[in-house]
Amino acid sequence: MIRIALTALSLLLPTLTVAAAQDRPRLVPDRDVTVTYRVLGDAAHIANAPAVSSVRASFSVQGERLRVEAPGQPAYMLLDRGARRMLLVMPAEHSFMDLPYDVSRALRFDEDDAHLTRRGRATVAGLSCTDYDVQTAHGRGTACLTDDGVMLRAQVATGDRSGGLEATGVSYAPQPNALFTPPAGFQRLEIPQLRLPSHALAPSRN
Repeated sequence: MIRIALTALSLLLPTLTVAAAQDRPRLVPDRDVTVTYRVLGDAAHIANAPAVSSVRASFSVQGERLRVEAPGQPAYMLLDRGARRMLLVMPAEHSFMDLPYDVSRALRFDEDDAHLTRRGRATVAGLSCTDYDVQTAHGRGTACLTDDGVMLRAQVATGDRSGGLEATGVSYAPQPNALFTPPAGFQRLEIPQLRLPSHALAPSRN
């Protein structure tokens, strides 16, 4: 599940902080929103893990907080950019654990060198968005972003792997604070205490 969630995050946040001072599109939502995505390509088939057909991402506080979950999976991911914290929450075990925050480094996706080229307009999940080509030192892809920063579609290729997400539903609504914190009473685990198969903690191979 760790690798599934990291893959989803790499697709959701392909260029989170690139060249903010330059004339770039908004890369995170400017209001609370939940997006349901269809998972495409290799992102749906991580080695030694169940296939993932959809991912739900909830954003709050102008994109500062993110929750990523996949139906049928035993855990979900919480990301707090302001606190620089990333958690894996496991409801069945009533526990959670801290993960290394530097998602981009773990995924070999260098945010600083990303270059975006505008291609045109498209419609995804009934909403209008602008298509961009995205190029970095480690890979290339495309992203379709709404004017208010919601990513409706993304395709990423790194080495011999490729995958993507495409929105099937978008809901603008206030997000409760409890959605972005572990439930009360959940136990915090250290990484060595987590009972997962060894392959689940192995780094992805590009």
